[in-house]
Amino acid sequence: MRDTIYHYYAFDNIKLLVAGGDGATWVRKSFEYVGLPKVDLLDRYHVIRDIEWAWGKDMDIGSLLYELFTKGWHVVRGRLLANIARSKGECKKKKLRTYKYLFNNRDGLLDLEQRGLPIKHFCTLGAAE
Repeated sequence: MRDTIYHYYAFDNIKLLVAGGDGATWVRKSFEYVGLPKVDLLDRYHVIRDIEWAWGKDMDIGSLLYELFTKGWHVVRGRLLANIARSKGECKKKKLRTYKYLFNNRDGLLDLEQRGLPIKHFCTLGAAE
């Protein structure tokens, strides 16, 4: 895989690889052998979809997402847990499933610009599912 990637892309100029995705293990591990520093960024589509699915009727999703992406998991965790504690039945199951998804991928939730990375301007090759 490394040889194929280096054949098609000018990796000599790349300082940091940002691996996006839905949190699947195979996506996170796909770039281990490229030989570049890497950070994970959870795809915003999946995060927003799952949060709206679980909490769309119970919380201000806009402020929740803003805090999650700009301040981090630790800022919204307590609010989510408190809301889960007040829920029942299938609604509670949905929220617990989404909470677990967010918890397991918490290192990829904060916007790149908020992480204190040594790189200030990011460019992308695009995204594909």
